[in-house]
Amino acid sequence: MTKKLFFICLSIFTFGSCLTPDNVKLDDVEKNARIRTLAATEIKKLEPLFEISCDANFDKLVDRAVDSLVNVYLDSTRYDY
Repeated sequence: MTKKLFFICLSIFTFGSCLTPDNVKLDDVEKNARIRTLAATEIKKLEPLFEISCDANFDKLVDRAVDSLVNVYLDSTRYDY
């Protein structure tokens, strides 16, 4: 019984692999759709990390932006045009 079951499973796996093509070709539209789907899935997984990072660094980023704007303003007032 065990040998018979083994040969049945072996034949199913062997013939099953023969029925599916090894070289499936996608056209450009299908490739782009698949890439967009994979990218959207990965971005959804990473969104919580992005939000945590933004929340943790928000004050530092705002301070840096304000300092940069103040420096640009002060540099522009130094020179007489």
